[in-house]
Amino acid sequence: MSDVGNMLNFARQIFFQGKGKKASLFSFALSVGGKTLGYIRTVIAAALFGAGAAMDVFHVTTGAADLLVGTTRLSVETALLPELSRLRKEKQEIAESSLMAVALWICLGLSTLYAVVFLFFPEEVMSLFAFGFRDERLELGIKMLALLVPFLFVSALYGMLTTWALHTGQLTLPSLVESLYNPIAIPLLLVLAPLYGALALPLSLSLGWIARLSIMLFAMKGIPWTWKEVPWSSLGRVGKNALYCMGMIGAGTLYQITDRFFASLLQVGTVAALGYAAFIYILPLALVENPLQIFLARSSRAAVENPEEVPHAVERMTRVGFYYFLPLGFGMAALARSLISLAFGYGAFTEPATALAGQCLSAYAVALAFALGGAVLWRYAQSRGKLKEVMLVGYATVLLNVVFDWLFAKLWGAPGIALATTLVTVIGLFANAKLLLPTGAGGRLAGLSLRLLPWSLAWGLPLYWLAGKSTFWALAAGGTALLANWLLLERLPMFSDVPPEWMPRILVKEMLAGLRKAA
Repeated sequence: MSDVGNMLNFARQIFFQGKGKKASLFSFALSVGGKTLGYIRTVIAAALFGAGAAMDVFHVTTGAADLLVGTTRLSVETALLPELSRLRKEKQEIAESSLMAVALWICLGLSTLYAVVFLFFPEEVMSLFAFGFRDERLELGIKMLALLVPFLFVSALYGMLTTWALHTGQLTLPSLVESLYNPIAIPLLLVLAPLYGALALPLSLSLGWIARLSIMLFAMKGIPWTWKEVPWSSLGRVGKNALYCMGMIGAGTLYQITDRFFASLLQVGTVAALGYAAFIYILPLALVENPLQIFLARSSRAAVENPEEVPHAVERMTRVGFYYFLPLGFGMAALARSLISLAFGYGAFTEPATALAGQCLSAYAVALAFALGGAVLWRYAQSRGKLKEVMLVGYATVLLNVVFDWLFAKLWGAPGIALATTLVTVIGLFANAKLLLPTGAGGRLAGLSLRLLPWSLAWGLPLYWLAGKSTFWALAAGGTALLANWLLLERLPMFSDVPPEWMPRILVKEMLAGLRKAA
């Protein structure tokens, strides 16, 4: 059976078979609903506050919080779960619960440190993350940092509880609780905005996370809050791997931080424009993340007895991503202003804000395929234990991003900052391909990109012209042109290096066959 058929069978087993069938279906439905509500919450914020000073400050302050507590939490989670599984397999129950308790309190301790910095050194934090903020934006930033302090603690604790829930087999609980966040946060934002203005943004965020944590604490049993003995050897392994993960995750967050730093030196609304553009940019990546992870996991397991084949499987998957996402990225670049207008062009979101965010989205979107390839290689590096190499590449590209941001911001303003991120995304992919994939993989990916480029430009440039005339007809023509691009190019021999089982016609047949069997 092909990889597509395997993926469909796997999905059926997850969602339609087993004891947890009803819970899985309910969890999946709520997850989809939660993502939809997340978009609605962003639209409401855009309609209430547009792309002005308030959203500038909110993006910067939440970015600072995410860099500190978010990076710490995700790094510890990533490193902790494998060690907990090892201890459970070896039936070391005391060490298992003790390790979880120690890790939980370490994260809360670090959150306390971050809270002290936010409360007692807010001006220094704002200067570090947004040097160009003065007067109104600086004063608002200091207030927002204080209101985000509860989020620092709640986010850290919630992340640890999620890890324990997954480890103890409560697989649907985190997704169920997470799906309830937006139904709570949206009413909070609507109620608080007339009372507190822009401060409703961080206030609704913190209160929503408090409610989320409260639900998790109520639902979970057997949380290890204390330890009998400190499992030093396990703690050492977790700490070492967490540092590597922190480097990888932190490098990704630093892209946004450096972008926002240089954007703070430009006109009011620049930070917000970059934020709205990035929101649209990452939507396609979020939609395909799970299928690609399943394909990677199955390909890796199939090659356990022959590990040298795994890099070739990853390269093939990356080529599939390029075949679909490079044309999609150019289509998004051509339709950027129309997409921003359709998504956010309501209420306080002005026409100049739409134009600026559209320009930023155009600059981001041309690197969509390279961002997808980078995400694939990041996960592959995790599975192969090559975190150090990817971490070094990540920090090298962060430094390049600083240089390019400084230069391009002077030349082209906000779109220049987005273009800088695009450039380092491309550089980072080829650097990681050199380290992780078979010899010559980077050249093969570059060749595929150059073969796809003329076809994407052939319909993308007229589409860009049409977008200036009519949003409706541009979007309709863009969708048609993209489908035609995928379906027609598969017949050309120049694309024979793309795995044939992932070509559009075969993929559609596999999906229809899988749905008929599942019915």
